[in-house]
Amino acid sequence: MDHTIAIKNQLKLLLQSSARYCLFSEGINDTFYGSIADLPAIFPNQCFELPCSENASVGLAIGAASVGLLPIVSFQRVEFALLALEQLINNGAKLSFLSEGKISCPSFFRFVIGRGWGQGPSHSQSLETIFGQIPNLNVALPVFPGDSELILANFHLYHSPTISLEHRWVHYTKRHSIAPTSLNPYVVRAGSDLTIIATSYGVVQAMRLAEIFNSFGISIEVINQFNLGCFDYCAIFDSVLKTNKLICIDLHQRLYGCGAEIISSIAEAGINLSAPPKRLSSPHTFSPSSFRMLSEYYLSLTGIALAVCELLFIDGNKLNAILAEIKLSDNLCPPDQPNRQFNGPF
Repeated sequence: MDHTIAIKNQLKLLLQSSARYCLFSEGINDTFYGSIADLPAIFPNQCFELPCSENASVGLAIGAASVGLLPIVSFQRVEFALLALEQLINNGAKLSFLSEGKISCPSFFRFVIGRGWGQGPSHSQSLETIFGQIPNLNVALPVFPGDSELILANFHLYHSPTISLEHRWVHYTKRHSIAPTSLNPYVVRAGSDLTIIATSYGVVQAMRLAEIFNSFGISIEVINQFNLGCFDYCAIFDSVLKTNKLICIDLHQRLYGCGAEIISSIAEAGINLSAPPKRLSSPHTFSPSSFRMLSEYYLSLTGIALAVCELLFIDGNKLNAILAEIKLSDNLCPPDQPNRQFNGPF
């Protein structure tokens, strides 16, 4: 659980560095995937239990930030934050704008997202496109420990709230050899035949897929777009100019999603691809709770592989061999379990 440990260590560094940092959570003494455990005992005057009243809790954090504190708020599910949209949008995002920059509210909100045992339609959404539509809301989807460390270390520099949408399965990612130095999209695996741009757990899937395709002599470049508010697409433009082929993976649903934004930006930049780009995602409906229905809902490695093979005109025996290898990897874990050692929390 390298990612969880990295988050915990970064939180500890922040709380140690200044009394202005304070940690709020519903269930402050629970493990929250280990990233909060032990911190209340070490920093009892900076860690606080929240009531089950999300609108009031987010309002409290925004108010605290506006008078100089640096609050970090954790909700175990993003759906809880829907009850606080009024505070996030009408107060947090607008405060600096309405005050002509005289008041700011740098604050950090950790919302857990993604699939898991029985999460279903109530607790498996990501909702990044909802938050991404709001001016002045900084929306991040960390994948690797370096992503979370960078976001946490810098949120105090912004004049408005930062939302980190943490997929429960990326809490198990290990430190990557390439760490971001800015919030711009960055290449996590170099390649020359095709570009895959993804967010959150989609990056993990793309990396696994690229490794398998590499064994067949096919080179896939993977780009981690972990910050939705950044429109510096230099790394993306450079990549598609090199490969001329593009797949975008949206974490949840593709309608008005990140892939649409990227593809339209590429078209506006006058970059011509050798084949029409592809957008991949889950269907435009809600996730089922039934285990037996999950494999048909969530985007699988096989689904991504078929799109890659179509763009690269791979067929026949080579296609069958690739799909056989992908199937072996896809079947290592059930579709609602990140790894065989996973025992919860849910």
